[in-house]
Amino acid sequence: MVWVMRNGQSECAVNIEESEGNGEIVGIVGDLHAPFTHPRYFDFVRDTFERKGVTWVHFAGDIFDNHAMSYHEADPDGLNAGPELEAARDQLEKWYRAFPHASVSIGNHDAIPWRKAQTAGMSSAVLKTQRQMYGCPVGWRWEDSTVIDGVLYTHGTGNGGIHPAYNLAKKSMNSVVIGHAHSAGGVKYLTSKFARVFGLDTGCGIDVDAYAFAYGKHLPMRPVLGCGIVRYGVEAEFVPMPLERFKRGN
Repeated sequence: MVWVMRNGQSECAVNIEESEGNGEIVGIVGDLHAPFTHPRYFDFVRDTFERKGVTWVHFAGDIFDNHAMSYHEADPDGLNAGPELEAARDQLEKWYRAFPHASVSIGNHDAIPWRKAQTAGMSSAVLKTQRQMYGCPVGWRWEDSTVIDGVLYTHGTGNGGIHPAYNLAKKSMNSVVIGHAHSAGGVKYLTSKFARVFGLDTGCGIDVDAYAFAYGKHLPMRPVLGCGIVRYGVEAEFVPMPLERFKRGN
């Protein structure tokens, strides 16, 4: 069963056939930042999900980069907003076909067009939905937060530190899965006499050599490419993406 949070209220969004483990095996896709996704990330995620027996797919957010519309300086030699969006949608076609049903955490980059509209004073009545703008399947449900088998899935905007998901899990006293922090990938557990919770950082799937990530070329911490698995709401795993001896930024 998948639940979503709307205006602070929890409600059922979609019924999912329960697996034999009395819950879902959720495969979590890290930040894609299309059209700047690592060229081998899709095959890695698809193969990992098949091998792990995934029954439901969740995207951790920042599926789109929207570099040309960023509030930060954009590369003047890069794509303009229209061509970038078209290139991103083309890059995501294989994801749409492979995973026509999924839950999606709205990332800070995904939300840039709507944030820009608000800055310009535009009413929400004239704005497109994520599905209309991004061309994603009708089976994709975009929400700020989603709860699956008692685990909170959210993008993670505003969360930092060495273990961002673990920090949020401690604050909320609930198991948490987030993306957002590209250099964080892994799982940490917290146990009391009453409960055990975990924080899973999913890493990302970006191509760090793309011009959109030039801001990080001098940072000592590099992106961790990988994806996540959560079994029945009680067990989490981070799966790092195999790379050729730290080529392409890992």
